[in-house]
Amino acid sequence: MKKLIGFTALIITAVFFFAGCKNENNSIPDKPSEPFTLKVGLYTSELEALIQKYIDTHQDCGFDLEANQLATDTYHDSLTNKLETGKYDIYMVESAYIGEYLKGNGSQYAMPFTELGITEQEINAAQISPYLLELGKNPQGKLIGLDFYSNICCFAYRKDIAKTVFNTDDPAAITGKISPANLSNSIAALKTSGYAFLPSIGDLWQMSKDSVKTNGWVVNNKLYIDEYRLSFFDTAKLYYDSGYINTAFDQWNEAWYGEMKKSGKTFGFIAPLWFLKYSIYINSTSDPASWGICQTPLSCFWGGNFVLVNNKNMSDSKKKAIKDLITWLLLDTSTNGAMSLIANGQIDYIDNNCVPSKVVMDNNSYQHTLCGNQNIFEQYATASANSEGIGAIYTEHEVKISNLFIEQVRAYVKGWKTKETAIADFKSAVAAQCNITVE
Repeated sequence: MKKLIGFTALIITAVFFFAGCKNENNSIPDKPSEPFTLKVGLYTSELEALIQKYIDTHQDCGFDLEANQLATDTYHDSLTNKLETGKYDIYMVESAYIGEYLKGNGSQYAMPFTELGITEQEINAAQISPYLLELGKNPQGKLIGLDFYSNICCFAYRKDIAKTVFNTDDPAAITGKISPANLSNSIAALKTSGYAFLPSIGDLWQMSKDSVKTNGWVVNNKLYIDEYRLSFFDTAKLYYDSGYINTAFDQWNEAWYGEMKKSGKTFGFIAPLWFLKYSIYINSTSDPASWGICQTPLSCFWGGNFVLVNNKNMSDSKKKAIKDLITWLLLDTSTNGAMSLIANGQIDYIDNNCVPSKVVMDNNSYQHTLCGNQNIFEQYATASANSEGIGAIYTEHEVKISNLFIEQVRAYVKGWKTKETAIADFKSAVAAQCNITVE
């Protein structure tokens, strides 16, 4: 009898022992944490510098770094292959590819932040720019990526022109002058004084493209042309014919860069912070003007590099280590978090000091030599906080279709095509280059 009782106890003990060895997913639990190599797919070098900073300051993080720079000309095919085979743990998605890797088929490779163990409370506490939260969600509405920069746009304006035309260069006053309610009168006043409001059709589209509130370019796999976008043909034509934009200039050429100098005749540019630092400043050093930063007439963003986590080959301990890194990189609002270090210029190879968190922006200041003693973080933080809706309707083909669209708008505005021909050619181009229905 004693042997029977002892044998029964042994069986019960064994059952509980093996039951305790299983986790919620009915799988063998993770081995004790062992150091691993974090494999990262880069689009630009900033992420590598940030992760290396994390490793240097968190020596118990449990991993070292292997970063791989993807060639821009083969970025898409190379990244997809690496994700399918689990070769990257973390990867960057440049703004041109947001549609595919966050909103489209490529989103299948990304692990939702909540599955890493990041809570909604942590995300909300950081007060991340609404447009980034919108862009960072997959088709199921789960957050799978964020940018370590904010590429929200403000309006960079010439202070000397502002004083001449409006008798003030105060940012709040100029924001009011170019608000939607006052914009028509203000650009007419600029024209009367010999100045254009913007330098090109491309800049006008940059300001306008994110203001559609109904649907993106694709609905139920069919091309959708919103009335607002359709009206842009006529808006651009009016601005061009009236001299409200500089008729000789397109973006990214010498004449356009020349408008950044004091000798230029353009009032301002649509400008994320990187644009102020690396376009206006660099291209005007020989003839610098004094600039101010205020709000744009319409909320918009320009650029971005999202950070995502591959959902393959993730042990529990690896997931925990990556969760701590992602939190430090994208959500930590303390003075030791990545966003504060970026805002204060304490990370090498950083080309933008504007960060996604309003908390961090409010707790720091930033001056640029072009803007005197203006704390331009105040303007960018305001623009960031007011960005709700501009990323909500982003679709898989957004960037490609937008580029095809503005190409045909330009052809119409410059008199190379009729409006009807331009629209027909736009539809034909979309049908040829995007795998969607076009009617």
